[in-house]
Amino acid sequence: MKNKVEILHKYTSDMVGIEKHFLEILGYQASDNRLKNYKEASDMVVRVQETLKMHIRMLDHYMESLDVGKAESSLKKAATKISGMATGFYNLMRQEDTVMRNLRDDYVAMHMVVISYTMLYSTALAHHDDTLADIALKNMRDLTPLIFEMSRIIPAIVIKELSWEGKAPDVSVIEKAISDTQAAWRLT
Repeated sequence: MKNKVEILHKYTSDMVGIEKHFLEILGYQASDNRLKNYKEASDMVVRVQETLKMHIRMLDHYMESLDVGKAESSLKKAATKISGMATGFYNLMRQEDTVMRNLRDDYVAMHMVVISYTMLYSTALAHHDDTLADIALKNMRDLTPLIFEMSRIIPAIVIKELSWEGKAPDVSVIEKAISDTQAAWRLT
């Protein structure tokens, strides 16, 4: 069985990879001029980017404290390069996607990041690493309000975007869409 340091380094490194990949996709979206038509969505993408950058710095600092060594294996470097190329290709293919679809995908990605932090937190607890557990829990808490906020802005963007395409004849339902979908989040 691997030792504690190797295990925690591997899972933390995986978490960094997940957030870096998501950050790269958000970078493409942020540079898309269509996003600028939706101030709330544009602001949200920026907030998520800033949050992920902060998380990556914290996790990198934690991994440095483990003193596992800084040399990446050639296999890991190659995998990172391939992942980056795949992300670039993916985003070229998605240039035709609408803002609402990009936000939907971001929403799903944020859930994946949160469940990944849940797993990292649990792993850290199992290894009695309070430092990593605290980082994972803090980072999870950073993202959950952003997920909730994104769920609030998506209905308006869907209706506006569909309206501009001639596919939603009644934009007066925006507030109802927001109110009803937010009510679904309340635990009663």
